[in-house]
Amino acid sequence: MSGLCRMPLVLFIGLDRLRDPCLDRFRSDSRVNAGSALTGSTRRRRPPLERHHPNQGGISVRLNRHCTIRVPCKPQFAPLETGASSSASDLDHWRAEEAGSWTGKDWVGGTYDSNRLVPVELIVRPLADKDDIYQEERVTVEWRPVKLSFAVRCMPTVRAGPMESASVVNHDLQYSSPLEIALGKRRYTVRLEHLRQDQADARVVLSDRTVRQVLYSADGFVDDPHFEVEWAGDLDRDGRLDLVVNLSGKYSVHPHRLLLSTKRNKSELVGEAAVFVTGD
Repeated sequence: MSGLCRMPLVLFIGLDRLRDPCLDRFRSDSRVNAGSALTGSTRRRRPPLERHHPNQGGISVRLNRHCTIRVPCKPQFAPLETGASSSASDLDHWRAEEAGSWTGKDWVGGTYDSNRLVPVELIVRPLADKDDIYQEERVTVEWRPVKLSFAVRCMPTVRAGPMESASVVNHDLQYSSPLEIALGKRRYTVRLEHLRQDQADARVVLSDRTVRQVLYSADGFVDDPHFEVEWAGDLDRDGRLDLVVNLSGKYSVHPHRLLLSTKRNKSELVGEAAVFVTGD
């Protein structure tokens, strides 16, 4: 039967109980094609139909030639300036376990000094390591458009359109603290606090004159730590501060955290939307 969709069996469970344009069209076309096979008649092929999941942070999944749906997915943050370079490839590359799931067209992104988020496609391919340079599998990542600093997906509040940057890029709190940030009429301070010389008691604190939030605490252990605010501005267009930070007590661990005001709790200024962790 030519109209049958070659989907895994699990996708058929409960289809008859669901009311959905894609599934209705699938059932209708299956019946029409079955009749056509018996009568010899032909029917003009309908254009593909896309069903959008209520959570617009979903990713597109093609069920058959007529139907593409959007399904929920885990929020992802891709800091595209964190890749390694070598003679093995003209493109930057990452560990496969870190960036292997980045492929797709459902991203939005921009540069850290831009004022707009644009639709983004990431193309991930295995890195051909003919000389066995690396101990783990690695992948190359190519992106379109070419000029990008970061990309995000599966975050309903971060969409293509205007964004606001607060002129903060790669600010090292160890050399310059506190960091004062102006965003519209709002004023924020990011401060590195510590009493011990080795910074084993270090804390990074964000405040806006009324709310004080600890973004990071060393909790007694450090090994050549780093405390960087990589970007500040407004991504989710609510007029409040969003941040990208790399705060770590270990020199070789880099947790690039995207903090959004729309993810905050009542007693906070920002909440973690996604994190990308890489190591030296």
